[in-house]
Amino acid sequence: MNFFSEFLLLAALLIAFTAFIAVFLNASGRLLFQKKKNIFQKPLHSSQKNWKKLSDDPN
Repeated sequence: MNFFSEFLLLAALLIAFTAFIAVFLNASGRLLFQKKKNIFQKPLHSSQKNWKKLSDDPN
């Protein structure tokens, strides 16, 4: 194989490897941060409940 085809093969391999790492990190990141999202949503949910109680108050 000449130098040019070897260079193209190396570039394609590098791009494919980088894309695989990006997809893997995206999938594992969603699994890792899934619990933290639920923790952050709970205070918002309770504040929405309090706001509903205040808006239903006749005073």
